[in-house]
Amino acid sequence: MSARIDGWLEHVGIAPHFLLPLLVVNLVVLLVLAAFTALLVQSPWGRVLNAIREDEDAARALGKNTFVYKLQSLSLASGLAAVAGYMLAINISILSPANFDPILTAYGYVIVILGGLGSYLGVVVGSFVLIFILEATRYLELPLSDARVAALRFMIVGAVLMALVIFRPQGLFGKREELSLRARG
Repeated sequence: MSARIDGWLEHVGIAPHFLLPLLVVNLVVLLVLAAFTALLVQSPWGRVLNAIREDEDAARALGKNTFVYKLQSLSLASGLAAVAGYMLAINISILSPANFDPILTAYGYVIVILGGLGSYLGVVVGSFVLIFILEATRYLELPLSDARVAALRFMIVGAVLMALVIFRPQGLFGKREELSLRARG
């Protein structure tokens, strides 16, 4: 089994002896950025962004320049995306357009739905849940072709997502109050 994992790691561009240090660095960066983002959300700046999200006209009526806050938020998100891209480049060592299938966009939406809208902890947990489901179903031993097993894996993810939307529409860490506020508005 170890030879199989080492071969896969070398295939994607990761030398096996670099795996543990890269994992530790990635986890440390993830925790630091998640803590930074959580602190920002609790700051006055984050509360203004929440107010803009809930009712932009009301925030504007209170004298907040919503365009500037949105621009700052976009800049911060771009910086976080740059750090994530840098960590990805370190991990796979070769970036090409073939690495970024359109399914990755769908994964992003699934992660946000799983975790809950407006929940940063939910995005982290949602990504772990999605990857766990995908990896747990990777080695299904079924008398089907590889294409059918891959389709079955996505059907399992879809079933989990549908169950979550039915039984917990706000996501794992979303707030039910925010969901009801959006339905009224």
